Amino acid sequence: MSLDLAAMNRAKQRAAVESEENDPNNPDSLPPSFTWRLKGKYKFPFSSHFAQVFISHDDGYYLLGANGNNNSNLHYNLKTVKVKANMPHEKTFFAFFHHAGIIYTFGGYDAYDKVQLSSCEYYDMKKDTWHNSPANQSQVEYKLMQDRSQGSACLFDE
Repeated sequence: MSLDLAAMNRAKQRAAVESEENDPNNPDSLPPSFTWRLKGKYKFPFSSHFAQVFISHDDGYYLLGANGNNNSNLHYNLKTVKVKANMPHEKTFFAFFHHAGIIYTFGGYDAYDKVQLSSCEYYDMKKDTWHNSPANQSQVEYKLMQDRSQGSACLFDE
């Protein structure tokens, strides 16, 4: 009687791969019955670097930011994608958070001028308006003390 160690190792590897593919704790594995479904239609290109702001299961998401595309504020309500008021300054890599119907953005990166930003804007979701436009620096109410991009923001004890 002889043992084929190579065949035993191949069988073990196949079994490990099969168990990984069906492991519910493995984020890379998909159930055998998984199928992709179209959830919304949008005919224009997305920014290559946008922020995805989750609002709620009823209100969906906002996709914010622009880098050479036309629309910097999109609302996805889990059925359709709607274009909303554009951000006052086309930017990417900014910090953000949502609180009480307002989305706040801080800093970011201007892809045209290749600089970090100190501007802070806020978006009123009900009125579909942005405030603190950096287009007129004399009227900006709030800005960071230092230009920055790729930051994070969070809200404690709302």
